[in-house]
Amino acid sequence: DLSVFSVNYEKYNSNDLIAGFEEWLYFGYAYKVNGFNSVLKIQYYLPQTEDVTSNPLKYTAQLRIGYQQGF
Repeated sequence: DLSVFSVNYEKYNSNDLIAGFEEWLYFGYAYKVNGFNSVLKIQYYLPQTEDVTSNPLKYTAQLRIGYQQGF
């Protein structure tokens, strides 16, 4: 069995025409299911800074759970 932890920090300008940027912090865990060629994933997205000028919707933290099957 194989497990992977990941951390990602992202800072980008979502639109070059508007002077603003967004920062996100991601935490993830993936577990490879042995013998099934598949992975079970869980990810947590945490906004640090948001550009409310170009995107008026305020995002909150997100928890995503997924299953990936290889063919």
